[in-house]
Amino acid sequence: MKLYQLIYVSKCNSCMSKFELEAILKQARHSNESEEITGMLVYDRGHFFQVLEGGYNQVEGLFSRIQQDKRHWRANRISSCYTQERFFPDWK
Repeated sequence: MKLYQLIYVSKCNSCMSKFELEAILKQARHSNESEEITGMLVYDRGHFFQVLEGGYNQVEGLFSRIQQDKRHWRANRISSCYTQERFFPDWK
């Protein structure tokens, strides 16, 4: 499998609580592990910054679902490209 990386930013519809963020993290860990997706998610004052790594179809499929997620809007792709190695191999 060729390794693909996608980086995006988005704005949250409303500020998220610690409980809501933990729920996102729990769900992401479960689904990302089965899809062999790794990466990093940063949340700060209503904004998300995320790096997704994995197979092209898996990463693009996840980004498509993220773009349709009603919890945030304006999911803007910063970059996407094939890469030689994972930057976050242990982060689901």
